[in-house]
Amino acid sequence: MSKDDLISVIIPTCDRPQYVEEAIESVINQTLQPIEILVMDNGYKPYSYNGPNELVNVVRLEPRCGVSVARNKGARLAKGKYLSFLDDDDWWDKKFLEEALKVIESQEVKCIYGRKDKFINDEQKKYKEPTEKDLTTNVLFKKNPGTGGLIYSLKKKYFSRLVVLMKI
Repeated sequence: MSKDDLISVIIPTCDRPQYVEEAIESVINQTLQPIEILVMDNGYKPYSYNGPNELVNVVRLEPRCGVSVARNKGARLAKGKYLSFLDDDDWWDKKFLEEALKVIESQEVKCIYGRKDKFINDEQKKYKEPTEKDLTTNVLFKKNPGTGGLIYSLKKKYFSRLVVLMKI
C-alpha cells in the first residue's frame, strides 16, 4: 500500500458504547488497515476507547449534534486520501476495506456503497437494497434511501466537493 492509498475510517457514535466497540474491532481486524479510525462522539455521556490500538482517535463533539454533522466533521479532520464511513451499530467483514479500494481503483468510480445484511438465527439475510433510481449522488448524500451509514467509501476530494456543491 502506497502513501496515496491511505484510508481514514469515520464512525459517528451517540451514547452506544456497547455497539461502537464492535464497529471499531471490525475495522481493526481488516486485512487492509486504515491509517486512522475517527470515532466522532456526539453523545451526552463522553465515550472513551480503552483498547490497545493507536489508530483509534475519539473526537468529542457537541452532544446530539447529529450523525451528519459528525460524519462531515470527521471527513474534514481525516488525513487519508480515501474516506470510509461505518455506523456505530454496524460492522464490516474482514476484507471490506481491501475490496472497496480494489473496486474504486480498478473501476475508476468515485463512490461505492456496500449492501446491508442482517443475521436472523445465525443466517445472513439481505436487509436493505435501494433501487437504481435511489443510487444517485443527490439522493445518497441528502437522505438515506436504504443504504445506511456504513456504505460510503470514496476519495476525500470528492466528498469535499459534494459538501460544497450541495451546501451541506
